Amino acid sequence: MLGTMAALRPNRWRISTVWPRDSRKLMRRSLLRLLAVAHDQRLDMARLVANLADEHRGSNRRLLLRLARRLNGGLSVVTALEQTPGVLSDHQVLAIRFGTQSGTLHTTYQDLIREGKQNDCAADRDLRNAAYYFGAMLLVLIGIITFLILYVYLTLDRIVTELGLGDPPRFYRIVAWGYQYVGFLIFLVPLVILGVCALIWTAPAGGRLRRRFADSRLHWVRKQRVAELLELLAQSVVAGRPLGGALSTLARYHFDKNLRLRLLFVRNEVEQGANVWDSFLESNLLSADESQALAASSSPDSQAWLMRRLASRKRQQATTFAEATAKMLQVLTVLSIAAVVLVLSIAAYQYLTFLVYTLT
Repeated sequence: MLGTMAALRPNRWRISTVWPRDSRKLMRRSLLRLLAVAHDQRLDMARLVANLADEHRGSNRRLLLRLARRLNGGLSVVTALEQTPGVLSDHQVLAIRFGTQSGTLHTTYQDLIREGKQNDCAADRDLRNAAYYFGAMLLVLIGIITFLILYVYLTLDRIVTELGLGDPPRFYRIVAWGYQYVGFLIFLVPLVILGVCALIWTAPAGGRLRRRFADSRLHWVRKQRVAELLELLAQSVVAGRPLGGALSTLARYHFDKNLRLRLLFVRNEVEQGANVWDSFLESNLLSADESQALAASSSPDSQAWLMRRLASRKRQQATTFAEATAKMLQVLTVLSIAAVVLVLSIAAYQYLTFLVYTLT
């Protein structure tokens, strides 16, 4: 196997030798283009993926080499992708599985490539930036608290003790009490945060943890996931495939457990003769107006157009909600840090005032 993989990777200079590692998003976009070309031209995907790995470095390169090994071992493309978590997003792997099952793989690749150009996952980006901001401010605050307590407050406390000036002011006692009982958290919290982040982004279980944090029970995540479902169903309608088979594939392979259960309910209802859009309404995947509009569509083309419009609208709603949530988190972060700084400042000024009045 090692000899075969060495043959798959020719000995040549890598373009990215002197450049930093590409982002995961750019690597996925390149991989999707490569898979689309290999599928259309009937090329050797294992060799192409191995060559693509030579143009990357770090974790991206390791993921691509892992995928190339599985493809070279005889696995199908979609199975190899499913067994290589992280090389593509969960939605992209599901879409490729859906396209393989429904016979619309060429259209699926083109849609995924177009999504990569147009959709920059603004909702995820805003929330991620808010989390980075909170983490950075937390580290700054911990540094300030550590400096004040270990150097400033302890020095002032030693002065009062040596001069026998009596009990310190109230705010200082509050700060001293807090440091005495929860001071160890000042050093524990950053370690916990860094450990969780490392687990989420590097460990094999990171994908499951990210999935749990981005559960479809969250309002904006559900809207984003339903938008993805509508786009896949629109693709199936345009290709003339029955919705029952499309729902069966999605209900079996969807990566979100909550949505998978809802899709199973819809599929079972459709198999019993119920209207598909009424079942979507009952499972709380669509609103009443959306269900009625889709049910009243006069042709497959108009129905597919309407599904894509609804998907675009839901994506926009998810992005707007995430942007508002990110702004609110940033404001709460600033207010929380300001409150802590205010308490520390009052404690310091009260202590200095206490010293001045006592000594004079």
